[in-house]
Amino acid sequence: MHADHEVLLRQIEQSSTKIEWLRSVYADALDALENALQVLIGKTRKRVWNVPEARKDIITQWFRLFLHVSDLRIEIRRGEIRHKTKRDLTQFSCQHKTGRSKASHSGLSIDDVNVLYQKLDRSSKDHRVRARLECLFLQIDLLDRDQIGSLDSRLKECLSVFESCICKYHKIEIVRDDPHDKLTVYGNRNGDDLVEYSVCRTCFGPSNCLCSVFDLQPWKDFKYPDVKASIDEITKAGKNDGVRRDHVPEMSTSVGLNELKRRYGFETLENSAERSTPPALLKTRRGGLDPSSSANHPDQALRFYRLKLQSSESPECKRLQSILSKMQHNTLHIHLSGMILKNMADSINVFLDTVEHFDIRIAGIDVSNTVLDNVTMKCLCRMFKMKAARRYSLSINMRGLTLDSFGDLLCLLKAMSSDTFGQWIKIRELNLSYNTFILTNDTSALKWLQELPQQFPALEELILVSCFPSLFWDIQHQTEEKVFAALLSLRRFSRLKKIDYSSNWVSSAILHIFFTLSELRQLTLDNLKFASRSLMSEEIVQRHGLEKTRKSIPDLESWTL
Repeated sequence: MHADHEVLLRQIEQSSTKIEWLRSVYADALDALENALQVLIGKTRKRVWNVPEARKDIITQWFRLFLHVSDLRIEIRRGEIRHKTKRDLTQFSCQHKTGRSKASHSGLSIDDVNVLYQKLDRSSKDHRVRARLECLFLQIDLLDRDQIGSLDSRLKECLSVFESCICKYHKIEIVRDDPHDKLTVYGNRNGDDLVEYSVCRTCFGPSNCLCSVFDLQPWKDFKYPDVKASIDEITKAGKNDGVRRDHVPEMSTSVGLNELKRRYGFETLENSAERSTPPALLKTRRGGLDPSSSANHPDQALRFYRLKLQSSESPECKRLQSILSKMQHNTLHIHLSGMILKNMADSINVFLDTVEHFDIRIAGIDVSNTVLDNVTMKCLCRMFKMKAARRYSLSINMRGLTLDSFGDLLCLLKAMSSDTFGQWIKIRELNLSYNTFILTNDTSALKWLQELPQQFPALEELILVSCFPSLFWDIQHQTEEKVFAALLSLRRFSRLKKIDYSSNWVSSAILHIFFTLSELRQLTLDNLKFASRSLMSEEIVQRHGLEKTRKSIPDLESWTL
């Protein structure tokens, strides 16, 4: 093996180990950040929140923790080191140019791996080197797409929840311009432009880091300061100064526990099974009460779930309980990536019953690399039909599902495209990668693609990696035209900005569709294989009336070919 190749391979191996370790740290840091956000939300209901100095300390500490966790993300993605460290940063050089030019780099990031892979792929002809390279790259690619990507979504959601919470009390402005992220808090939420205080990143590299210790991990044992405010301070702060003050009722010693629960919006759940029946819910609504009022805290939903479930000790049940426990503002993300859900239909149905009972919003669905049987597949169909998902979900990730049959995939697609339950009005990202849309002569799944624009009006990113990997149109050239007609529906999207069509068979007719999408800003066409019967493509383009729309390749901001 060439000596240079060995050095580059060793850097990729070290990158893989480092990225895996950082992913674990990133996940722990996000757990701490989410817990800190829950504590912050809880403090908004306490009297001490009305003291400006105490509120300022809580807000600034959480945002500083958010910036530190964001630095972890940057280290994984670009390898930039922004804090004091005892690690040797001279061992590996930075291979990419995507970060800041004067930043300190570890050389062990995802961007470094991408560049190293391209160098070795072009220069190495040794089959052993290429096999080793493919194995390493696939491992890192799976980490990037399936795990780190999900963590990035959680980080973004944390900031969104934080912003919506603080906006109730202040007018704020959050600037996301890495590395110059900044939170500005104004005097009140009524439009006052007087800046009260601001928080921004202060550490940009090991040489100018202001951290007190090396390799600081502030998310470990993170706690807010214990602020004790006097009655005079609370009374003074509680005056009407343009900031919303939540009234806290006085606790009388003459009332019982159930009465106190009722005052604070909690219901006793001893008879939840009876109250969850349709007649009981109808009676509750007629009485002027919202059944979701008892979901002021995730514990209420958890108790309801455990009450209806006979056994909740399996890892899958614990995962569902964990999802409920992380509910914020009556909203949750369903992360079931990589799970084996066979024989879990009862648990999933009880979980969905809980979501419906408390009117919980589903902000995102991730079932990538999930193993389903026919019964749990129907549970997923039920989830796709729920209004809680269709009204509020921002993304769906169905990458690489393992199903019993091709018919199960058709059932899932049919449930997603059914117009009986309304549109997916907020979905921005849809990932259908590694789900084959053609089985022998069965092209039923292609019809679903034609209904995408109607059901996903706000879609901006569509990922179709390895959805058409088989050369069926070499056997029957009519299949090429069916694929063309299905993908032609992409022209009806008004907001589609990103398409990933990598690892698929393609023809010039299909490429013609991509090159005529006016709003497209990023197109990924990696590892394509051209159909040998693509001479039919010109006739297909003419038959569908696209000949007149032929134009030059658009100026895309990002290309991967």
